[in-house]
Amino acid sequence: MMNEKQVPIEDLRAAVQEILYTVSGAYCSEFWDGMREVCDDLDNVKAIKKTIELLHTSGHDKEAFQLILAQYDLIALEIPEAVREIEPYEEATSIFIAEFIEDSIDLMYDYEAEKEETMPAWN
Repeated sequence: MMNEKQVPIEDLRAAVQEILYTVSGAYCSEFWDGMREVCDDLDNVKAIKKTIELLHTSGHDKEAFQLILAQYDLIALEIPEAVREIEPYEEATSIFIAEFIEDSIDLMYDYEAEKEETMPAWN
């Protein structure tokens, strides 16, 4: 019989995943906003996003995570402690990277829309 204080491993795994989703959502926007500030144009930001995606899809989540951490230095933002704490855990890193990419998709659409709004009309 399970002790009342014991939580099934599946419940713990789901809770950890939810925390990783929250961490990604909390820091994704500020990361990409910072990238937009230092990059010449949106195409450069998209190239970095694409690189993270390619690393992830080819099974190189650790390298994708390291790229994100390196970009924090580039945009002069301190790496959030919640993000840094993920680094030693391979499975957590993979979950975080997948969610970070997912969170980035809507942001890129928003950035594209903003770009189109600020383009001059050539009438």
